[in-house]
Amino acid sequence: MKTFRFLLIAAVIFTLLVIPAQAKGGVTGYVPLLKDASPGVPLYTQARQAFDRLAPRLLAAQKQGIILDFQPDLGAGFVIVKYTPGADLNSALKGFAVLDNVDEAAASVLREKPAQLESRAAVFDPQFNLTFSSSCVDMNGLGDSTHVVGSLKDKTGRRLAVLEGSADVDGYLYKCFRGSYTYVMPGYKVTFNLYDTVGALLGIYSINAPAINVTSFDKAKSILRVKGPARKPYTIWWYHPNLDATQTYINTKKTGTLSSAGTAAVDFGTTKFRGGDDFYIYVDASPAFNFERWFTIPYYYCELGDNYCGMYGMPLQPAMLTITHSGVMHTFTGKFSYSGYFGGSLVDASGLPIFLKAGDKVSGTGLALYKLPALTTSINYTTDMVSGKAPANKYFYVEVYDFYNGRWYYVWASSNGASVYSADFSSQLNMVDSSAYPTEVNFVDKATGNITYLYTSYGP
Repeated sequence: MKTFRFLLIAAVIFTLLVIPAQAKGGVTGYVPLLKDASPGVPLYTQARQAFDRLAPRLLAAQKQGIILDFQPDLGAGFVIVKYTPGADLNSALKGFAVLDNVDEAAASVLREKPAQLESRAAVFDPQFNLTFSSSCVDMNGLGDSTHVVGSLKDKTGRRLAVLEGSADVDGYLYKCFRGSYTYVMPGYKVTFNLYDTVGALLGIYSINAPAINVTSFDKAKSILRVKGPARKPYTIWWYHPNLDATQTYINTKKTGTLSSAGTAAVDFGTTKFRGGDDFYIYVDASPAFNFERWFTIPYYYCELGDNYCGMYGMPLQPAMLTITHSGVMHTFTGKFSYSGYFGGSLVDASGLPIFLKAGDKVSGTGLALYKLPALTTSINYTTDMVSGKAPANKYFYVEVYDFYNGRWYYVWASSNGASVYSADFSSQLNMVDSSAYPTEVNFVDKATGNITYLYTSYGP
């Protein structure tokens, strides 16, 4: 069974999960989603949360014609974008770097080698770990310096993408497909040819990717129901932040074997599921191939002062989202993506954004009505404090971006009974009133998991 991979802190690391139509022309770039990530928190969880915040900026840049197309690769921790040549994407995306090489983007997210790897140079037992809706492959047990040539084909047998690289001395390789469509999807065929250092063929490993789905969940009883290839072993990890003072979390693993019908009902105990909880579903499809599928318990996320709300629901099912602003309802309909995402942006008749405010309401498929809370920020340049208002007796992130260092700084803050908070950045930043500072509050409702962001800009 594959070992669950956690993200390590990296110096330069930070779904829209709808698959857009392929854009013709343009320049391809890669936007790393993670900076100063938290150790012990799964990569997908942090990448998804970062993408929630970036999605409105991507959509705005797309409406302006700067971005032609985009799709996140949350397994690898970046977004692939096609954009107009010469466009200033760094400005459009408010501080997110844009790289021109997929390998550089993948390398910017520091990964831990599988725990069972240790030193396996003498062992030849190839293991290919693939993630649906991702273009990168985690390979181990290859043997020292084994050369790998891989291909990805759709259901018709058309070759979509290829990869090539050599394992390190531990027999480990992490590499991404390149081609017209690089994402592993159910029914697609993946093949890896392995060669030794003189070019002799060591073996060919091939499989058609199985379908793995969440069929239902029970938040109150903490039961997740899944379907996949019959009689195959599975591991499911549940990640649930407690949103407490010390930022503890539940990280529970359940293992078993899918039934003859390919089903399983997995009971995670007495703690109730919350919106935004993530599940990592691994299935050993064969001795050499493991496939991973993600699932997120449905929730909303909206940004005050912006014009965007998104939500998560059951993948590929019909979706409806209604945002009520100043008493006027704006409804969006469509379909949840493969990863469960759906969203919409408010604009007026002339195409200008309609900015969300506290008290606006959001409702949608499978979720209860939610009213956006009041959030405020204010910078004290003498004390390097960010203060403001937030719902009483809650914990949440307050963030400040420093243009000089090109990075965000974070404080896990708390509000008191009077709904007042103060976040102390004095050990991280020396803020001055002659410089510019974007700030952000990232507030998660502890009861529902719904997220409200407040992005505010300060400058002379």
